[in-house]
Amino acid sequence: MSSLTDLLFSEDEDDHLLLMKRLRTIVRGELHERNLFHAPPGRLGYSGPTWVDNDTLADLVGDAYEFNFRRRAALDAQRRHKKNVDGLIRLNVKHFITDQQAKFDPLGFSVYQNAIGGIERAMESKVLRTDAAEAQLDGHTLLKYGTWNQHSAPADAARMRDALLSQRGVGDLKELATICQDAQIQIEVRITRLPQSDSSIEGFHCRDLVEPLKIEVRAAHHAGAVVGAGTVVQQPDEDATDYVQVSQAEDPGLLVVRALGRTVDAADLPATMKTHLKNLIDDLDQHPESTSAERARRLAVPPQRMSEWMSLLGQLLGGAQ
Repeated sequence: MSSLTDLLFSEDEDDHLLLMKRLRTIVRGELHERNLFHAPPGRLGYSGPTWVDNDTLADLVGDAYEFNFRRRAALDAQRRHKKNVDGLIRLNVKHFITDQQAKFDPLGFSVYQNAIGGIERAMESKVLRTDAAEAQLDGHTLLKYGTWNQHSAPADAARMRDALLSQRGVGDLKELATICQDAQIQIEVRITRLPQSDSSIEGFHCRDLVEPLKIEVRAAHHAGAVVGAGTVVQQPDEDATDYVQVSQAEDPGLLVVRALGRTVDAADLPATMKTHLKNLIDDLDQHPESTSAERARRLAVPPQRMSEWMSLLGQLLGGAQ
């Protein structure tokens, strides 16, 4: 089988088609490793419905190919000192996807970077360990506490989320949206306290720490944007089945919309008002940048009424904290 290096530097068009096919496998692997395959393509700057859509995935693969093609001169210089540069071609794919995520999903990217930093701190302090074969942390890395033994099993995302949400006095989750040392220290503390929050947790996969944190931080920012600057609404608990389904197959933004809808359902309000407020929540989710006047036009209500609804929604959500 031809190497990635041979295919990239070939003058044969068929070889470049074969390279695209090989890159497709690499790109899919990266998406799965980062838990992005079931996330909206918009997180990487693409407009297709899902990554299952062949055209959407082909666009990402084509851009990853172009990213490598533009770097052929630099790769060629490295090729003079190596048998091949297959590893660098794969690394370029990683860098390209990382760049796209940092640009189009800065919140998720920041949470991930802070989580990795927090895990590394926990490993340095001997709270966590990995198998000796683990050279680099990724979504599949199994992290073990000192209690890990031959009968242990990694905690799943739902158990991790429940344990994380039960922690008090650890810090503001919104802090994780900015890459900084304080955020990484917060995650280190959360990791250290996880077995105290749930004694059955003896280890976990990296992704099952990162994904619940991403969902909760997105929920905090989304709710904060609805109520107003500096206000965060605590998201009600979901059962494990619903959580896993959302984290694997749906935009996590849907989770907080459902949570806000339940807050309205529980309020002592006429049914018609509940319907109005739910429509408002949906509009806030779909058009977060809109002005109040634009929102009033879409919902076909007078601007004054829109102000009253926004105020009422703020009061309800503020009381849910």
